[in-house]
Amino acid sequence: MNEEELLPCLKCIHFRPIEGGCKAFPEGIPDDIANGERLHDKVEPNQVGDFVFEEGEPVEYKEYGL
Repeated sequence: MNEEELLPCLKCIHFRPIEGGCKAFPEGIPDDIANGERLHDKVEPNQVGDFVFEEGEPVEYKEYGL
């Protein structure tokens, strides 16, 4: 299993590889989501906004000109 299969967040547009966490969980992605035990496909009560997993390149790369 490769890193992307183990860490689905790496394939989400809301992932923040530079700032850390993601738009839904800026203080840290819950372990069971980050390690792929469950997909973040529904809004969680403890998250920020209504962001859920959307496959694609993290938007933060574009924001930082990468």
